[in-house]
Formats: sequence, structure tokens, C-alpha cells
Amino acid sequence: VTSIVSIANNEGADGGGNYTCTPRNSESTGASSHAAVNVYPDIVIYPSNNLTVRDGDDAGHLQCVTNAYPKPIITWKKSDVPISDSLVNRTYSVSNRFGRDLAVGTVSFSENGTVYSCVVVQGSTVVTESVILRVEAFTLSPQPVVGVVGGDATLTCKANGPSVEVLQWAVNGTHVTADGVKYSIVEKAQNGKHSTLTIKQLQLSDGTAEYRCIAGTVAKPSILTSKSAMISVLGEITSFNDKAYDIGGTVDDSFSCLFTAYPKPNVLLQQDGKLVAGTSVQSKGSFMYSVNLPSMAVTVNTSGLYRCVVSYFGASVKLNRTAQLQIFPTATITPTAAVTITTPRTVQLRCVAVGFPVPSVTWFHSRRSEVANVTDHSSPSSDSTNRQTVSILKFADAYLNAGGEYKCVATSVLQKNGMAANFTSASTLVQGYVLSYAA
Repeated sequence: VTSIVSIANNEGADGGGNYTCTPRNSESTGASSHAAVNVYPDIVIYPSNNLTVRDGDDAGHLQCVTNAYPKPIITWKKSDVPISDSLVNRTYSVSNRFGRDLAVGTVSFSENGTVYSCVVVQGSTVVTESVILRVEAFTLSPQPVVGVVGGDATLTCKANGPSVEVLQWAVNGTHVTADGVKYSIVEKAQNGKHSTLTIKQLQLSDGTAEYRCIAGTVAKPSILTSKSAMISVLGEITSFNDKAYDIGGTVDDSFSCLFTAYPKPNVLLQQDGKLVAGTSVQSKGSFMYSVNLPSMAVTVNTSGLYRCVVSYFGASVKLNRTAQLQIFPTATITPTAAVTITTPRTVQLRCVAVGFPVPSVTWFHSRRSEVANVTDHSSPSSDSTNRQTVSILKFADAYLNAGGEYKCVATSVLQKNGMAANFTSASTLVQGYVLSYAA
């Protein structure tokens, strides 16, 4: 007697297993024989198509399912590198169906093109099935830029991925197009989509806007949105002018650097090339700011050439303007005590004129007007560091003809109350062997 068992193809792995044939008749049961039926594995990965995910999103799970008998070994590989079992999310089996899930997790564009493979091993039989991870991303998001009022600013973006067919630009959430006046857009395809937006004739209000690049397909143009970018716009320094003070006065707000910009920029105030500490930027209203010197007394040390530099960190574009903190001139003659001459001898008058800009010195005599032809009249010595000029009037044999009143006049280019800001210090040389001084 011959008995035949047929296993249909549609039974798949369910038809695998150990089969036993036992002969029987009405009187006895014969010896049994055994046979094993093995089913070689097949593989299905879910999702079966390549996995497309946006940059920064969670790619979810990959599921590998196989029908096989006996039970195979299932492993996952990432770019041909085995993945540790500790990273495999779930392993399960139902009858002769077996599976392992892999949690891919959050992905970045650096993983674009990564191959995930499910490997099923049953004895000497190895079956592999793979999917490719496709990451859609902005490989270049628009970056913050700095511009000046009246100039242009350019933003660039680049996107890649299966769903990237078109790129668009949005300003404060509103789609903009190339109009030839305010906006121009240049697009090209090079390892993805590439687009450049130029904002023309910048205004300070352009600095308040948020700019984004949007990628998608023709049918669905808004699939990916880039990070936002801002334009920092420099206006102009509207006021930073020379200001003159009397020594001993107080620097006030009239000596300040007033400028326009948006958003609030960084400002450096320098005195003769050295940074001034203690300054701060103050808002003066819409797009207007100022920076002032800290309150301080006017001295020789506070005078000088000041420079106001307005900029944004990392940008080469700057606003730059200089102004002088000036000092009205003063002059003193020494010695201050009276000098009496009993015999002809050398007499010396010394005048120190202080101011910024550094003043010049001229001597005058009550009878001879300007002292220009005195043999021993030294040339004035100017010291820009100490903001002073020193002049010495010397008489080798002071006698009767040296008598009279001598005046030292400090002359400046400055004006005070509409007149030349000169300063006179007087000294009196009394005829008859007596030399006296009076300021």
C-alpha cells in the first residue's frame, strides 16, 4: 500500500515540519517512519518601498517578516554593519512566521542613502532584503546677513529629497515672487534644488521681517520649511559732532553718537584708538539708538578724538564716524610771585597754554605790541599728548627797557559765544628794577 501526502504551495511555512507515516490494519499497527519537510525562508520588509523621512523626524519602525521552517535567525544591518540585538525593538513568532522590528528613530540628512538590511539565516541558506533611507532636508538654510539702507541683501537655500521639486520664499509667512523691484529670485538645480533671494533697496523695516525657504512638489509645494533668517540693517550715524567744554565742566548728553539700525547693534566708542569703558546703547524710538560717554568731569585726559563704530558681530559692514571732545584754552604765566630787579640779570617768563585742539601762544608787550623780535624769545613747544604749548620769554639783562606789561595769549581755532575762544594771562614787569606779575 502506498500513501502520499501533498503539501500545497499556498501553505508556505505552515506546511513545514516533521511528518510520521504509521501502517495499520484491523489486527495490528506496524512500525512508523518519519520525514522532515523544511521550508526555505522568504522575506518581506514593511514598508516595502524606500523609507522617505524629513530631516529631524522620527523614521519609526522597519518590520522584517519571514515564513520558514525550521525557525531561522533574523538580524538587521545598517550599511552592512550588524545592529546590536539591544537596539532591535521587538522579536516575535506566530506558527512558522517570524519577525523582528527595528526602531530607526530620529534621522538627519547625514543619514540620507543609508541602507537597512534584514538578513535571514537558515542553515546554509541566507536571504537578504533591503530598504534605502531617503532624508528630505534643507542642506543649506538661509543664514542671517547684514546690509545697509539703500543696498541689497542676499539669502540662499538648498534642499534635497524625493519630494523637493520646487523652492519658494516667504516673508513673514507670505509667499513672495520676483517682481524686479523689491525681490529677485535665481533658481538652479545642482545636487538638489538651489534658490537665491535678493532683497533690493533695503529699508530699516526689512530688518523686522522673517525670511524662510519652502520646498515641495508642484502639486504640494509646502512640504519642507527651512529655519528662519533675519536681515540686520544698518542705517546711518545721524549725529556725532565736535563739542567743546571748559576744563572742570561735565560731559553731557550733547556729546553722543546717534544712529539708526535694526535690530539693536553692537557699538564701540574709542578715544584716540582706545576702547572707552562704561558705555551702553540706548533706544531712542523707532529704529533710533544712541551711545553716550559715562558722566565724568572734563579734564585734559577726557579730551581727544572719539570714534563711534556701529556694527553687528561677525560682519564686515560698519558705520563709522569721528568727533572731537574739545577743551577751551587756558594759559598761566610763571613765576606767580613778583620779581624785583636791583641789578641787571637774566629774567625768564614761562607761559603754559592748555586746550584741545592744542592752542598756539603769542606774547604781547604794552609798548611794543606783539613780541616778535626779542632775541631770547624761544619757539613754542607743542605737546599733543598733554594738550599744551609751552613758551618761554627770556631777557639776558633785564633793565629799565624791559619794564612794562607782558601778556601771554593762548589762541585756539574754537569759538565761544560766537567769538574766538582765546585766553589771556598777563604779567607786569615794573620799570625801575622791579618785575612783578599779575594773572
